[in-house]
Order: sequence, then structure tokens, then C-alpha cells
Amino acid sequence: MQPPRLSASMSHDVWRKRAMVRSSTGTQIQLLSEDSETVPTFGVTNSKMNAPQMRKFMQEEVGLWSPDVFRLDIISAGNSLVCAAYNIFKTRQFSCLFKISPPTFINFILAIQNRYRSTNPYHNHIHAADVLLTTDTLLKAKPLETVFSKLEMLAALVAAAVHDVDHPGRSNQFLIETNNQLALLYNDNSVLENHHLAVAFQTLAVRITL
Repeated sequence: MQPPRLSASMSHDVWRKRAMVRSSTGTQIQLLSEDSETVPTFGVTNSKMNAPQMRKFMQEEVGLWSPDVFRLDIISAGNSLVCAAYNIFKTRQFSCLFKISPPTFINFILAIQNRYRSTNPYHNHIHAADVLLTTDTLLKAKPLETVFSKLEMLAALVAAAVHDVDHPGRSNQFLIETNNQLALLYNDNSVLENHHLAVAFQTLAVRITL
């Protein structure tokens, strides 16, 4: 499912019907209006989400070397990547530092999460959440405190979130040997790496206006 591409001419009723993505559990999630003044505590609102367990996880497991991302995905009703990313976004105060509105950031991460293939047993949104949380923990290490700028930290964390987006579940060599369209598109050079980055930039280019 492609992220919704909406125009300013659309009515609010049409936007509510079309501006939807699905979590890994199949639950529909509505994207936020960019001028929305209310942002969900964990980035998304879902009736199946376990809010008390989510609070406990964010307080006790974020920052550890081995947070239980499978548990996070269960208690977030299939939204582990969004919830992890938004928690990091808030904690690091990226909204103030880079003038990024929370709804814009959430919509981007929701769309990225939606582009990870739930049929992929490894390179899926849960893996992305795991890499993102690990990267955040690494960046908090004392030896690295003065190494990276805030912008470089933002870049590293976004890269972690999108690094395997839309992974088809096959290696570069397999795609090359089978003359896959992606291999042809990228002339057999870093096929998946180019594809993940292209999908991320395509998603970033989608702007929802009402």
C-alpha cells in the first residue's frame, strides 16, 4: 500500500477516509493533520494498545542494550517502530531543535512503518525498531557524547529507521542472478541499499496538505 498523496482540494471527509495506514496487525491508523494540536502520547492511538505497559516499557527498557522489541510490538498493537521513533524524537527534543512538527514526523514514520513488509520474517518494522533503539543507545554512550552534532544524530536515527524499508526478503545477489527489476533499475550496484534509500526519500517527499 502506497502512502496517501493528498491535495489541498480534498475535503476533510475524503481525507479521513483516505489518509490511513495499517499496522502490522492490520489495524487502520489515521494520519495526523499537519496543524493538529493534539498528538497521541505514543505517536499513534489504537484501541488495542496497552498504554500502561507502553509507559513502563519506555521508562524501563529504552536505553538498554537488549529491549524486548517483540513485546513492544505486541503492547503497541503492531506499531513498535512508530512508538520507538516518537519516544526518541520527544526525548531528544528534535521538534524544537529542527523545527519539525510532531504530526509531520509521526506521519513520515507511520508511512515508513507501513512500507516495511509484514511478510518478511526478519527485515520487517520490528527489526527496524530494534536497530533504531540500539542506535539511540549507542549515541548515548559517553565516548560519543562530543563526537556527533545534533544533526548527525538525527541523520543516524532516521537512517536506522529506514535502513531496510520495503525489503523483499531476498539478497542483492539473488536479485541480480534472477534479473529482478530492482537489480536492473540499479544496474546491479548495491541494489537493496539504493532501493531502501529511494523509498525513504519518496516517502519523505509526500506532503499531506488540507
